[in-house]
Amino acid sequence: MDIPLLHKPKPNNTFIDYENTCTKYDANTIYNYATQLAYYFKHTLKIKERSSVVLIFESGITNLITFIACIMANLIPVVLCPNNILKIKAIIKECSPQYAFISSKINDLLSNKIENLFTLSNLDERFNTCINLINDYKGIIKIDMNNTLKLYSYYKQAIEGDNNMPKPGIFNPKQKMKWDAWNKLQDTSTQEAKTQYCAMAQKLLNKHALLQNILAIPQQVIDIVNLNPNESYFIKQDYPIKNMNEICFFQYSSGSTSNPKGVKITHANIQHNLNEIIKITKKKKYFDNPTSISWLPHYHDMGLIGGYLSKYYMSLLMSGQSIYCMSPHYFLQNAQEIYTNLFTQVCSVEMPNFAMNYLHDNIQLDDSLDLSNINLVWCGSEKINRQVQEKFVEKFQKNKFNPGAIINCYGLAENTLIVSHGSYMDKIVNDTISVGKTIDGTEYVIINEETNEYCQENTTGMVYLTGPSCTHGYLNQTLNQQAFININNVVYYRTGDLGFMSEGLLYIQGRDCEKIIINGKNMYPEDIEQSLLSLRNILLQNVVTFGINNGITEKVVLVIEGSPNMKPDFNIIKVNLLRTFGFNVYNIVFVPLGTIPKTSSSKKMRTKIKQMYLDKQLTILDQYRNLSDDIDNTHLYQEIIEDFNIFSEVDYETSKNSTLIELGMDSMTYSMYAQKIEARNKKDVYFDMAVCNDVTLEQFYELLLFVYDKTDKVDPIFLKEKGVYLSDELRNTLIKDSQITED
Repeated sequence: MDIPLLHKPKPNNTFIDYENTCTKYDANTIYNYATQLAYYFKHTLKIKERSSVVLIFESGITNLITFIACIMANLIPVVLCPNNILKIKAIIKECSPQYAFISSKINDLLSNKIENLFTLSNLDERFNTCINLINDYKGIIKIDMNNTLKLYSYYKQAIEGDNNMPKPGIFNPKQKMKWDAWNKLQDTSTQEAKTQYCAMAQKLLNKHALLQNILAIPQQVIDIVNLNPNESYFIKQDYPIKNMNEICFFQYSSGSTSNPKGVKITHANIQHNLNEIIKITKKKKYFDNPTSISWLPHYHDMGLIGGYLSKYYMSLLMSGQSIYCMSPHYFLQNAQEIYTNLFTQVCSVEMPNFAMNYLHDNIQLDDSLDLSNINLVWCGSEKINRQVQEKFVEKFQKNKFNPGAIINCYGLAENTLIVSHGSYMDKIVNDTISVGKTIDGTEYVIINEETNEYCQENTTGMVYLTGPSCTHGYLNQTLNQQAFININNVVYYRTGDLGFMSEGLLYIQGRDCEKIIINGKNMYPEDIEQSLLSLRNILLQNVVTFGINNGITEKVVLVIEGSPNMKPDFNIIKVNLLRTFGFNVYNIVFVPLGTIPKTSSSKKMRTKIKQMYLDKQLTILDQYRNLSDDIDNTHLYQEIIEDFNIFSEVDYETSKNSTLIELGMDSMTYSMYAQKIEARNKKDVYFDMAVCNDVTLEQFYELLLFVYDKTDKVDPIFLKEKGVYLSDELRNTLIKDSQITED
């Protein structure tokens, strides 16, 4: 069976690692590297063919090389997001991989994260950190009953001192064992108990065992540095693919309303979808100027397939491509430079709504630039917002940007990637943007699920798909029973998306499970949210709408996130909704930035935020009905509060030991903060995304005091692997001043 992805690329197709000194990888080099890795997987690691393996990388190019190597070795790759360890654990349990391939950087970051925690000089800080770490990993740490009791007893002794509790009776054996363990530590000082607790935590979470504990499968660090770019190996498959309907890889959908779902993507699925993407690029004259930017997450379908696999696949057909590769946070952090240096060269770039909005707000326009070379702007991964697109077009038309370059896409992991594509110029119907016509071979029907009848034109119903790109099912068989249905002897996939057809074009309105019914009238959260965009201090990505039911009627709740000094006017919102939709909103809740959870593709997780609301887990800054007390951080340096809104969103004293990630730091917020630090930076202090995982709010504030010339001291933690690096000159000065010591 001929598998196109196994073919050798044509020459002069270059993948450029733009954020790492613009290192260039010819597609033939990627092919050669992949053959060497495939040979290693088969003959050294001896992984059985058709086994699944997980890929955990921070780099799109290394991920691409390893992915192609897996196909060559007849393995089934599963590309995972490296940020959420517990989600990785759940995915591994479902797809049962035989190996985990990780990058040296991910391995080092995880290992160093643990190692550095146990070198903190302050015992109380080290103890609190160990408590948090044990809590984070308690579900996946291998520990026997004896050590569990010892860990518990050290914790209790450190926190409460000697055991003064009455001894439980024999009919409560578990409590008695815990009481006995604690009681053995009588007269042990709290300092000693903390020290012993930290020592046990270090043993349980030592850097050599951490990944094994987390992944529970063998791991192999993949480092392409030692591979030969000019050498290719012949890979003979023992069990070659005999049918294109065999599994190529498992793709985990982001799932805005549920946990990720493992989707089976066959060789036929991926080849069909890639061929359709190439058809679109040809029509938009990509082959005339085959240059592009790939920056979306490589573990997301739009990044993996649209950004990397499609470009590699095109290298089998043509020469002369240049693909500038970078991570999302690098793209956002360096948007001005990319606009100036790359947008004037490339033909194609991915641009979801949130990115359009970000560039509109953060780019300083240079009227001398010419962007007429951009013929492909892929806009998808979230419901498309016309207002955002219009202001993006209005701004960059001054650079000769052609709005006809915008391709409005509808895509699903369950359809490999792309389902349909339209144009910015398509007709708007019922205030909904068209996502165009489906790709060749893909068909859809729109069903009224209450009557089980086909919907007429311009009538909303559930969208069902079928076609060569559509998956045959999920790994979870229970999901298959709910998601696939036979219609006139053809199996269709139930997308969960509501939409309608008008004049041959598809229009997507929202998710069925998010529909709100008020007085018998269907309302969609997206429509409610978009109606508020004209109001002050409202951004689409910062508002979530959902319905709650008291058993009699459904009521509408709005959760709006923002900084305290940007609070929207509740009364105006109430009046606007009453006038536009005819209902009285039940509750408007104002929460800190970063509260609203989002998927890897920036879709708002409505079901999750609704559950957080019902469980009273939201940090409420203010709300319609019950006002909260204002946050008072006036004792902090005022200019820092004004420049970094995280200090306006949380109470510093109660949150100072929380990490930036725990306080809601995402890649976009990080990018804005990094720009502000760089703008003021006269000391060569660099703020890296890794800092958000480990550094507390207090440490971040102290770093800013250093940057703002309010102190001459800097915590030694910022001079190591935590993500903030100093110039050699400044480091030597600090060493000379005895503020740090060299390791």
